[in-house]
Amino acid sequence: MTGCPAYLDSTDLVDLRTLFNEGVHRTDVLVILATKGVLTRPWCILEMWEAALTQVPIVLFPVVGGGWTPADARVLLGDLMGQTRDFNPT
Repeated sequence: MTGCPAYLDSTDLVDLRTLFNEGVHRTDVLVILATKGVLTRPWCILEMWEAALTQVPIVLFPVVGGGWTPADARVLLGDLMGQTRDFNPT
């Protein structure tokens, strides 16, 4: 829609080992579709971490009806290890 190439990890990702080299490292901006569980998913956290380390801008785009709130994000990030274990025991 924008006329710019896009890498969509849920569609284009075939091998997790390429997530950073073909995704995060080659992007101008990382757009996160913010839903209630996005910050509980380890690979999403790693993508955001890698983007921050390589100074790729991150845009959080709240999905209408997705259940994401800034308050929930603050609670989760305040105790990431404990909260993530509750949401994603594996």
